[in-house]
This record gives sequence, structure tokens and C-alpha cells, in this order.
Amino acid sequence: TGALVAELPLDTNAVAKVTPDDVVPVATAAELNQRIVASQKAEACMARQYFEFASRRAVTDSSFDACVVRDLATGLNNPTIGLAGVVRRVATVSSFFQRKVGPQ
Repeated sequence: TGALVAELPLDTNAVAKVTPDDVVPVATAAELNQRIVASQKAEACMARQYFEFASRRAVTDSSFDACVVRDLATGLNNPTIGLAGVVRRVATVSSFFQRKVGPQ
């Protein structure tokens, strides 16, 4: 019928584990968002996922691609570069045009 049946309290308290050493309780979604932004992990994750998708290869910490991914994450943190600049940067990286064939 669309009639309101009940109003229940919503517990928004949580413990955000953004980094292994940084476990902090948060009470609201806004606090959680602030913790994620301050950690800069979202930018690093997006840069890695986008590069892996665009280049069709996994990035390892010891590869040249790891340096590119760090550069992309830095670009996402820079308002003058931003997402559009990062997308352009991926298309201009020399390793983007190189494909390895066969055993590596």
C-alpha cells in the first residue's frame, strides 16, 4: 500500500582499514570518504587498473610499467592534469605501443 511500516535506526559506525597500519573508526560515509582521499590509494588503484586494461598486461612492481603507473597516479592527484591528462598520457607512453609475443 506504500504506507510507512517502521523507522529503524541506522548504525553507520565502521572501522576503516585504509592501510595495514592505519585502522581508524569512522562514523559517517563522509568520514570514510575523507580517509580514502587522504590515503591516495584510490588514485593508485585507478591508475594501475586503467593502465592494465589499456595495455592488456599486468603491471609488476619491478617492470617499467610500474614507473608509468606511479606517474599516472601522480597525475590524478594534480588538478592541472586530471583524468583527461592521464588518459592522454597512457596513449603516449612508449611501452603502450610495444607488445611482447611468446615466452617472456
